[in-house]
Amino acid sequence: MVVDGTLIAAKILERCRQDVARLAKPPCLTLVACVPNAVTQRYLARKQAAAAQVGIGTNFIELPASCTTAEAVTTVGTAAATADALVVQLPLPPTLDTGVVCSAIPTSHDVDALRPDAVLTGTFLSPVAGAVAAIFETAQVAVEGRRAVVVGAGRLVGQPVAAWLAAQGAEVTVVTEGDDLTTTLVEADVIVSGAGVPDLITPDLIKPGVILVDAATSEQSGRLRGDVDPRCAEQAALFTPVPGGVGPITIATLLTNVATAAKIRNS
Repeated sequence: MVVDGTLIAAKILERCRQDVARLAKPPCLTLVACVPNAVTQRYLARKQAAAAQVGIGTNFIELPASCTTAEAVTTVGTAAATADALVVQLPLPPTLDTGVVCSAIPTSHDVDALRPDAVLTGTFLSPVAGAVAAIFETAQVAVEGRRAVVVGAGRLVGQPVAAWLAAQGAEVTVVTEGDDLTTTLVEADVIVSGAGVPDLITPDLIKPGVILVDAATSEQSGRLRGDVDPRCAEQAALFTPVPGGVGPITIATLLTNVATAAKIRNS
């Protein structure tokens, strides 16, 4: 089964649009970025377009390349005061301390679950974890008791997805692209990858019938690529393509979080 992420996202966005329409005023989402690369710029544009589709207003703040961590923290705090939700678009340049900047996002506004403590105590489920949950619900995939491998330990994909899978009762192993994936992946019933390395996972590394979720997005020769070689779809029981798989659902889930944040903030 090849997942149609656009179709799943459309259903989530329609529910979100209805939720937004019931609010007393349109929610406002502020997006903060610093030196966004081409992939990030496209993702920001898609978030803004989807937000407009469901009636959520957006405000974009681009930090200058010379910005310090302290200045970024101040900007985030000031922006949060006039918004219902706030997202710091990752990655940030290495000159900024990502953990410190994300910690400046109020828990009530952290719809992307970026705060370091978000996995354990955050108000909102990570949009990527939410997207995986929506895919599994649609495809009627149960992960309890199954061996799950998460490739990548990043803030956006690896950490929240591993925590969510564990909460569902899966036996979770987290690996990175620098590890020997040969044995680990071929034994996995479920694989979720977010390493950002094109063609990292090839057909020889997976077993027939695996649940294969590609949550990575990188650019190669001007094309969006995931971590998974598309040929893996022939062996997988479930496969998410890039583009058109996890990405649209992640944005839809993020906007659902924004609508919830606005409802809480204005209740």
